[in-house]
Amino acid sequence: MNSIAALYGFSDYQLIYGDGANAALRAKRPNPNVLLLGDVVVVPERIPPEYACPTDARHRFILKRATVRLRMVLKDGTGPMAQRPYTLLVDGEAPKDGVTDGSGLLEQPVPVEATAAQLRVQRGSEAKGGFLTFALRIGALDPEDVVSGVQARLNNLGFFCGNVDGVAGPRTAQAIRSFQKQHGLPQSGRVDAATSAKLLGLHDAA
Repeated sequence: MNSIAALYGFSDYQLIYGDGANAALRAKRPNPNVLLLGDVVVVPERIPPEYACPTDARHRFILKRATVRLRMVLKDGTGPMAQRPYTLLVDGEAPKDGVTDGSGLLEQPVPVEATAAQLRVQRGSEAKGGFLTFALRIGALDPEDVVSGVQARLNNLGFFCGNVDGVAGPRTAQAIRSFQKQHGLPQSGRVDAATSAKLLGLHDAA
């Protein structure tokens, strides 16, 4: 929703998402950051603000640039990647350096229009262990109630489905079973209500 708001000149996505005409959208997509191609978003008329200013004088107006925060929890096979130095590269932006916190959390502001980034993070507790590099797709996550959204979340959590193609094939079913087994759920290979809730809670909790 943030990118839609920026595209139409709104300073706050809630001016669109919270509009009465989007009640059905809010019921269907309670998370405004996760929409699906085909979702209908009604953009209300934007009324430009007016300011009363004396003539024959110089006035200064400050335009605030909207930003969003990229939040990720990084983990490897041993647990959270805590206290790891990293560099985040977003197109058109200066590199952002930081260190993950004790839970492996990375949090950085990024432009609303950003769609891709590269993350370089220290592999281990010491720099001599080298670095890992990840290509990030920002704002590309589908809702959890479609196959592509399930596949993306499983991949991100280390239960690899292969390409996020929206096809519920045998590789996706095996990844679901592995996820269910690890979390004490019936190993059906299908996403039931309990599996969906667990997957959403673990993945989107960050």
